[in-house]
Amino acid sequence: GCEALLTGEARFHSCLEAEAANIALILPGHFATERPAMEQLANVLHARFAELVVQASRNEYDPVKFC
Repeated sequence: GCEALLTGEARFHSCLEAEAANIALILPGHFATERPAMEQLANVLHARFAELVVQASRNEYDPVKFC
């Protein structure tokens, strides 16, 4: 069975269900899991739609802060 689940986010009750099922949740957030693919996605889109200017933003930041 499943021992761990990597996901961008989870609702509170989903976390409780995972805990009850003894499944570890890994919640790194959307930014950390999606940002590394943006350059590649921009390249794929540019290859498919050569007439368009496609670029990945370099001014992004993770708005979620843990204190």
